[in-house]
Amino acid sequence: VTDPEFVGCDLDLTHLDSEIPPVTTVDSFRQQQILGMASYIFSRRLDNLIAAGGMPFRTAQAEVSPVFSSFSFASTGVSCDPDQWDDSLTIIAQETKRIYQYGAVESELDRAKKAVLSQMKAFAARENTLPSQNLARMVINQFNTGDTPVSAEQQVKILEKIDRKSTRLN
Repeated sequence: VTDPEFVGCDLDLTHLDSEIPPVTTVDSFRQQQILGMASYIFSRRLDNLIAAGGMPFRTAQAEVSPVFSSFSFASTGVSCDPDQWDDSLTIIAQETKRIYQYGAVESELDRAKKAVLSQMKAFAARENTLPSQNLARMVINQFNTGDTPVSAEQQVKILEKIDRKSTRLN
């Protein structure tokens, strides 16, 4: 879609896939964390490209999400000038292909594990002080997705246990 008044361009490269099963076991929790870490790693790579300069886009992000317990989508999005959309699309397609083919290096995975664990611990520390409507929203979301309700503190303990058992996420 184009319009002469547009001062920017948002571009998304999206892949639809099968559903992400509900989190009901330690293994499904582990798989959910792997998807979150993959999104973190890829977003960080894109941020590093932007910081190094010379990219046709200003911002970028990646995510993998379930949709209504029916299917999932993996998306990479960038914001750029309207005349830079084709260069931006080429670069994010190349980077998406690269991470899909070669995966992450150990240092990226270590950083992602530390970041996720740190975020979970910070959330666990304040979970008991959240407004009741936030807690209700979380419970409703878990019910709607079929996830087993687990507190943030329990999630931290599970993640620490998984990390001790295996240094490799696959």
